[in-house]
Amino acid sequence: MDEVKQRAASIGPRYRIFVCSFGDFLPNYAAIASVPPDTPGGAGILLEVTDSDDIRHGASLLSGKSVMYGYGSGPVPGLCLTVWKLGKRAIPLGGAQLELSNVRSLPHVLLDRPTTSGVPTATHVGDDGARIEIGQVILDYRGSEYGPLIAS
Repeated sequence: MDEVKQRAASIGPRYRIFVCSFGDFLPNYAAIASVPPDTPGGAGILLEVTDSDDIRHGASLLSGKSVMYGYGSGPVPGLCLTVWKLGKRAIPLGGAQLELSNVRSLPHVLLDRPTTSGVPTATHVGDDGARIEIGQVILDYRGSEYGPLIAS
């Protein structure tokens, strides 16, 4: 346990996250959340990525793609819903994408399943190429299909 605490402390400032899941099982997922902006109207994001194991009807229609949905604040678009394949350190958001860099991650076990938490830097890149720096975000995922999010 001491080793886990030391590794967790090495990935960055301490964040408190509360996640509430319900149902018969905890599916594979990826979640990204920014710390609320210091200034009103500042850039922020809350994003969830899920796959066919979390979709009751029509999962076969995904054909290896993920479902991304979330909310933005400030200059980041307020709502997104996308079905597409994840990229290396990138999450597609319609014509835009969320790029992840400077990823510091910590593999651990949650409910007897391998899980990874991390602290990357996020940038929203619009479909016109405009870049919005979001800053450090909290990343949490379980499932090998999300490994590209932290791949170097």
